[in-house]
Amino acid sequence: MVVSIILCSLLFSAVSSLNSQCFEPPPRLPGQKVEEYCESFQINAEAGNIREWTLPIECVGFVRRYTTGPRYLQDLSFMADQATKHAQSIKVRDDGRDSWVFDVDETLLSNVAYFAKHNYGASKFNQTDFSIWIEKGKATAIVPMRTLYHKLIKAKWTVYLMSQQRNESQRAITEKNLRDVGYSRWKKLFLSAPRRLNVVEDINTAGNTKWYGEIKSSGGRIQATVGDNWDTDFDPNPFPGSMAFKSPNAMYNMA
Repeated sequence: MVVSIILCSLLFSAVSSLNSQCFEPPPRLPGQKVEEYCESFQINAEAGNIREWTLPIECVGFVRRYTTGPRYLQDLSFMADQATKHAQSIKVRDDGRDSWVFDVDETLLSNVAYFAKHNYGASKFNQTDFSIWIEKGKATAIVPMRTLYHKLIKAKWTVYLMSQQRNESQRAITEKNLRDVGYSRWKKLFLSAPRRLNVVEDINTAGNTKWYGEIKSSGGRIQATVGDNWDTDFDPNPFPGSMAFKSPNAMYNMA
């Protein structure tokens, strides 16, 4: 997960030259059911059609049911199945250069327990609170992603992990959390420099570009990436034939 943590007022004041705006989602249409409206909101939020947002309060129940119910895992399993088929279609060479990249939060690790206490995105995102949560090391494994991960390791893929949300000061607890819930044998975990994300460039530029470049400069062939955020999780200059798999996340791109 890479949650957008910039408020509209900050966007306007800090980067007015970029004409950044925050848009309120449209109201429900006459006669439109809450469930239908919230489904439309989720689809457009995940597609990146809604800029930094907070979840409409009437959709809290919808997101809670989706995130904690069977549908979320079904959607993840569908995506993981397609990723598995892609991996199986590639002959992994013996040079250790065929690479697969995973985002961490809301891809390998679930922070639903944290967001459940913050109205599933209806409350403004608080970076300090989230950092306290990270330090507890209590994020749980997303089971379909863990299964995919293990298949890749068994097939001798080289796996890299990336997180713009977590910084170097949180490396030890992040690595412990990952291992505690069943992840191991990644080649490298890329984390951001310790800083507070407070300018739009940190969110809207391809923050992982440098890391992708590092993998490639060392000879890595990035055959696939998996993440929940279109803005930062995917290679802007992909290896020919590579795939980008978007994991579902109903709380994607919150303010």
